Amino acid sequence: MPNLPPHQLTPLRVVVLLCALLLLGLSPNSISATTPDPATLTQQVIELTNAERSTLGLPPLKGQVNLQDAAMWITADNAAHNTLSHIDSLGRRITQRYPDFGYTNYNWIGENLTMGASTAEGALTSWINSPGHYETMLKADFCEMGAGYAYNANSAYKHYWAQSFGCRFGVHPVVINREAATTSTTTVALYIYGTGWAQEVRLSNDGVNWSAWEPYQPERNWTLAPGSGTRTVYVELRNGSTVRSAQDSIDLRDAPYRVFLPLVQR
Repeated sequence: MPNLPPHQLTPLRVVVLLCALLLLGLSPNSISATTPDPATLTQQVIELTNAERSTLGLPPLKGQVNLQDAAMWITADNAAHNTLSHIDSLGRRITQRYPDFGYTNYNWIGENLTMGASTAEGALTSWINSPGHYETMLKADFCEMGAGYAYNANSAYKHYWAQSFGCRFGVHPVVINREAATTSTTTVALYIYGTGWAQEVRLSNDGVNWSAWEPYQPERNWTLAPGSGTRTVYVELRNGSTVRSAQDSIDLRDAPYRVFLPLVQR
């Protein structure tokens, strides 16, 4: 089935990709019957999306829980009904579905769907190879995203995927290491949204002890608190007397030990 072109709702500045069936050349018999872990696969989709955007100099997207819930819903709904549609079984397009999942006050939203790919890499490839979907993935106006995956062994193509995109008025996310789940070093790369609004920025590892206010810039390195476990970076942006806040977290894992053995020659 050919791809349908993206549809734009100009009054709401909403980008909507209409239903497109991307089969990747796979037959139902070629797809693994093993049920993968949705949390792992959706995190991979987010990281792969940001890696692709990075190759073109675009900022990374922040994982956002309401968009994640909306993406998981549409994939489960499509899997349950053996279809691929941006209109769910309750008759909702993303302009209604996203607010129903709590994503409101947006200025841009969009969505990509595909089915049949058994891996996150395969799903990304299908979107990259479809001009309309690729354009949506690379849209510079987006700053947040969610990803969805569902598996139904009794459906024709078994694997269902979604990317949910958006950006909200007055929300300036911070993204650690292109939204990677883990890091083995305390030095991380931050992308802080706020270009065109923010004048100053300050940061903290605990939300209590802050760095000094400094001129805003979108990209900078930061040092996490030492140790291991979840580490959160808190950011405050200031324009005059107005202050807006953001935060992001990453799992800091101990770097692997290296054992050096002396070389003994006999």
